[in-house]
Formats: sequence, structure tokens, C-alpha cells
Amino acid sequence: THIERKKNPKKENNLYQTDYGNPFMLTCNTRLPHLSSPKIRRAIASCINRQSLCMELLQGGEQAAFSVLAPQFSHAFPTFKDNNIYLAKQLFKEGLEELGLTKNSFPKITINHNNTSPQIAAICQIIKQNIEETLEIEVQLTYRDTASHFKNLFSGDYEIITNNWCMGYSDPMYTLSLPKFKDNSLNSTGWQNDTYISLLETANKTPD
Repeated sequence: THIERKKNPKKENNLYQTDYGNPFMLTCNTRLPHLSSPKIRRAIASCINRQSLCMELLQGGEQAAFSVLAPQFSHAFPTFKDNNIYLAKQLFKEGLEELGLTKNSFPKITINHNNTSPQIAAICQIIKQNIEETLEIEVQLTYRDTASHFKNLFSGDYEIITNNWCMGYSDPMYTLSLPKFKDNSLNSTGWQNDTYISLLETANKTPD
């Protein structure tokens, strides 16, 4: 959320709160075998309680993000149910079976984040708790200075890493095109999907 100050002809120094489109997200390295399954990644996403993070921890008017796009560009918002414990457990079970793993053999997950603020550390601690309590697996938090954090992010040297994305300009295709190809320098996830590519190309050809 972006806070800005605007002048009013009748009142000076009023504060107005506007959506800035700067989501805080977890980026998964899909090159790793245990995170290659979409069901495993969806299970992790489904057990996080975004609403609780915003209402009880942040308390600054932040909105729970259900898309990489700002709310004004996400017409199907929300795109999935928040803190869906039942779905998370079901997807995780199915993902484990497809990978030939069990809860006991599933590797410990490491979430990397930079240590620029106590708030980020608190967010990650709650996410760790959400995942551990729902999926009954071990999660480790690793702290890095900002330079090391972004070096790991862009080199793909991580399992799951925190990330913030600011739109360079007000066009949803700018953000949606970033994960289009896995060799994009800004897409360190290793993810690429033919259906997604086709949908983006169709959207580019469609008049507004």
C-alpha cells in the first residue's frame, strides 16, 4: 500500500491511501525435485493466512494479495481461497504421491529473506508456522543481507525466497510477461508453461 499526501483546496495536509501494486511474495525454485510439483507449491500457498497477516500483524491498511497483479488489474480477485487448510492438505498428499515421497521423506524447506526490517522477519515467522502446522513438515528461515539476498534470488540459489515486485508502469502485461520464459533474467524460478505463453500471446493480440 502506498501512502501519499495531496493538497485539498479546503484542507491542507490530508493523507490519502492508494493501492501501489507492490506485492510481497514467496518465489519457489521449480528446478528442485520436491518443489517441481504444482500441487506441492499450491499446497504451500493455500495454507498461508494472508488476511490474518494484514489484519493482526501489519495493521497499516495492507490488502491480502491473491495475484502478482495489483487489485485494480485483477478482475477475478481473489483468485483462490485464503488459508484453505483442507485444500492444502489434499494437494500436499497428492503431490507427495506423485513425487514418490512421504511427509517423513519430504526435505526440510528453507525460506530465504533479507533482514532489512523486523516486520519481514515477523511475516516469515508466521508463514513458517502456517506451513508447519498445516503440512506437518519442517521449515527453516535463513536471513541474508540485501546484497546476498538478491544475489541468491537472481542466481536461483534458493528453495523459497521472499520477493517484492514494483510495477515499472501501469500495464498488467509488464508484470505478467516476467515469468513467460524461464531464461528471462528476472525469472529465476525455472518455471515455463506453454499454456501460459499461449494465453499471454492471445491477450497481446486482443483489443482493450
